[in-house]
Amino acid sequence: MLSESRMNRERLAMVAVALMLAVAGVTWVLTQEEEGGSELDALVEDGRSDLEPRDSSAPQTGVVHRQGESKERPLSEGTAPGKSAEIPPPDVMPKPFEAAAYGRVFTREGGEEKPLPDAVVAICRDVSDHRGLSLQGAVLEHTVTDARGRFYLGSIPSDARYLVRVEHPDFASRFVPKISFESGQRRRLDIEMKAGLTLRGTVTAVDGRPLAGAVIQVADQTMRVMDQMQGVERQGTTDSEGNFIIRNLTPGYKRVHALMKGFATQSKTNVYLVRGDADPLKFVLGPGVSLAGRVVFDADDSPAAGVYVTAFGLQRDGGGPFSYPPVITDEQGRFLYEGLAKGDYRLTVAKPGTLAPGGRTTARTGGEEVVIRVKRLPRLRGAVVDPSGNPVSRFSIVAVSRDSLMFASKRLMRHFTSEDGSFEYPCEIRGAKVWLFAEAPGFAGGRVGPLSTQGAEMIDGLRIQLSRGAEVTGRVVDASGKPVGNASVRLLGVGGGSNPLAGFFVGSLRGLDRSARTDTAGVYRIENVPSGDYRLGISAGGFASSESQRSFQVRNDEPVHLPDEKLLRGATLEGIVVNKDGQPTSGVTVKLSLKGTPILASAYTTRTDGAGRYRIEHIRAGIYRVELLETSAVGGAQRIFSGLGGIGAQAQEVALGDEELRTMNLSLD
Repeated sequence: MLSESRMNRERLAMVAVALMLAVAGVTWVLTQEEEGGSELDALVEDGRSDLEPRDSSAPQTGVVHRQGESKERPLSEGTAPGKSAEIPPPDVMPKPFEAAAYGRVFTREGGEEKPLPDAVVAICRDVSDHRGLSLQGAVLEHTVTDARGRFYLGSIPSDARYLVRVEHPDFASRFVPKISFESGQRRRLDIEMKAGLTLRGTVTAVDGRPLAGAVIQVADQTMRVMDQMQGVERQGTTDSEGNFIIRNLTPGYKRVHALMKGFATQSKTNVYLVRGDADPLKFVLGPGVSLAGRVVFDADDSPAAGVYVTAFGLQRDGGGPFSYPPVITDEQGRFLYEGLAKGDYRLTVAKPGTLAPGGRTTARTGGEEVVIRVKRLPRLRGAVVDPSGNPVSRFSIVAVSRDSLMFASKRLMRHFTSEDGSFEYPCEIRGAKVWLFAEAPGFAGGRVGPLSTQGAEMIDGLRIQLSRGAEVTGRVVDASGKPVGNASVRLLGVGGGSNPLAGFFVGSLRGLDRSARTDTAGVYRIENVPSGDYRLGISAGGFASSESQRSFQVRNDEPVHLPDEKLLRGATLEGIVVNKDGQPTSGVTVKLSLKGTPILASAYTTRTDGAGRYRIEHIRAGIYRVELLETSAVGGAQRIFSGLGGIGAQAQEVALGDEELRTMNLSLD
């Protein structure tokens, strides 16, 4: 029986992220955080089991509401709490090509740890196309901590990357990014929860009377979730005096909506929360109007249910937000947009896995019912088989507009479980040449194409045969030639031809998820590698991370043995950051970027402690730009620096050699 996992995706959210990336640098955490923070990313990268997640200051998007047992669907409001999962004994290991995450959630009182029961812990697919960022996709599994704060999440496919989110009404959200598993692994995550920040304000009508029962929605502006309906971090209502209090928010920039039936929605953007309570917000709501309509399929005028409809203001009387929270069509394809100011709007529609991109129309309030016509996605149907022609029961499918998996987007990947290897894939790429790639545990993958999806509704009878792939082996050593054990070795794709920037995007942002760890002799073995051109990325505790400059080829499943890769200890940069008055400043982010690299390249970052001190270790030798950013601009590996509020007008430069210790004091002038 065929079962296809639902992909939680909102195209509008990705547009917002793409716009920010176009004008922003992405900071990738490779070093320690502020004093008192832990080293989750480093521990995860090193594969250790006694994990202590970092105290991330990044805003977390999306509230995980409790509900019953579920797999790969968004956690929605109004459902029953999930049950605490039983924790198997330590000797019970996951099945091959599966993994498990377990651990505990706790708080601190008087310096002592206290278990936190009834916290919702969810593991979600990470569908980001950049290794340094995380983007929440489908919720794979979730549970609720028991009386001792323990949780267990099992049956996790080990061939993907994940993120873990923890929610509790009395504490700020926690977000643990970039989690990966090895086949049969049980990984421990011990997660500390802390109280968050508070946002207060009032909502009144234009005549000054308080509005009781107005809904206040707080969303994080980085929009690091695919499903826009999960983008609300916290929600509350006003009391009889029109006052509201929203507690346990994470720091950073927020978008706050005030909604009330019969009134026009009002929004405030760039609401900055950091260290304590923000200034109270004041919303004054004017009269609102509604806009009704239907969404139908163009081919047969049948209703399109469950479609997200989002209104963007074009010209409105009395202003209002640029975009409004989306509404969803009912079974008859109807929607009702309330709380709009009078004016003209552009309406866009989206439904992951169902609608072709581009459905939109313009409408004016007070006019006739709006009808939005949409097209169904082409469906590609077939089967996946092994080299002998036998069906493969668990696999992933993704469509690509070019004959290379390097150009694939995780957002378009669908996961299937089918005893006879059958699949039906909704293809979001329309064109004369589309390739369909399949991947499965224990295989290098396979493809079929090119296919023409222009004007097609169904393409049937496809057959994708998987190959076993090649084996890539080698050794990692230190500067003296001694083997380095437990080093992480991953494949990086090579692409872009003579265009170095294109090569960076293809090779660094969308590298294959093929990796291995060295044994005590420093030997690594990467299996099931498809044909292609590659280089290596290597990291290990106590060493500077390395990306090999030499590339190698894999052809026709033939094994490849590579020369030794050498890791160096790297440099250390430390110092004190002071303000314009010469006083040490805490909470300032120090960013170290290799000179001459693209704006989205990886960077070393850390934050100053209470005495204004910073220290970055294991830096690769080179010339670096040193920049100072305000605290919320970078918060763990999840934050995007948009250029808003950056401090320090010009970046300084510093040249660092291997094993060099350099002191560099910095000023905010």
